[in-house]
Amino acid sequence: MQTAKTVIFGNTDTAGQAARELLQNGDAVIIASSQPEVNFDPEAAELLLGVTLDKLKVTPQGYDLIFAKGMQNITCKATRIVLCDDYQREPEFARYGLIACDRVISLSEMAANPETRSPKNGSVVFLTGLFRESNPLILRETMETAICLADDHKQNVYILTGNLKVAGQGLEALYREAKQAGVTLIKFNREKPAIEQAEKGSVTITFKDEITGHLFRLSPGLTVVDEILSASETTAKTAEILSIHQDPQGFAQTDNVHRI
Repeated sequence: MQTAKTVIFGNTDTAGQAARELLQNGDAVIIASSQPEVNFDPEAAELLLGVTLDKLKVTPQGYDLIFAKGMQNITCKATRIVLCDDYQREPEFARYGLIACDRVISLSEMAANPETRSPKNGSVVFLTGLFRESNPLILRETMETAICLADDHKQNVYILTGNLKVAGQGLEALYREAKQAGVTLIKFNREKPAIEQAEKGSVTITFKDEITGHLFRLSPGLTVVDEILSASETTAKTAEILSIHQDPQGFAQTDNVHRI
């Protein structure tokens, strides 16, 4: 019986995990990436680095793939294709009417090093999902970072959000953990908060509580802005060649109840 061969596109932890599981299953694996090196241990996988998919042909046995690497073409055959390409993150500063500065930073900056970015004075406000549905990955990072600040650094932390989608794995438990840690979550179903930024970067957030009708004002020491995720250019091109549907952010395969 011929060994199945899988081509994995990507340079992500997910690509590495997929490669390990397939190799343990006895499959042959090729990892294809536009990057010059991979960020994980490829183990016994074959590497095609610095390449982009140029052409694809469907055969009775699987797929014939042609990769471009500079002026060179590299061909290979595969029985399966897995897309694990990376994504791009873009902070939503403009959507909230804010300009990045020492007192207004992105979620990535905060999550990377909450200890040094934590303000010495004042509270921390996270803005997430106020004007569009929050991505589960962004929501998870927001709550994990908020819990870290409240638990480890004893900060007063607020999360201002819209429709809080906690359907992702473990998000409901993380939501309860955030509340137990003292994080204040404020949801806005109708009227959005008014966000103003002074010339020196300080932010004032004014809003009306939808239940009591009382007016509140927050002047945080630090405002953390959420991010949108979009597919990399490589993913978009690969998906187009593979004739795979893409969602509005360019990710391969749109949301569907039949795709878990």
